[in-house]
Amino acid sequence: MAGAIRDKKILPLAFGDARYAPAAGEDLGRVIAAILKDPAQHA
Repeated sequence: MAGAIRDKKILPLAFGDARYAPAAGEDLGRVIAAILKDPAQHA
């Protein structure tokens, strides 16, 4: 797969023809911090 990434400058993912926008790390950090701060609220 490294060759495909390097040669075609794409990262093939297993989503077929669907469009997918990965969550930003900063957004994930906010969610994780909120859950860790008050886990009972998110259970």
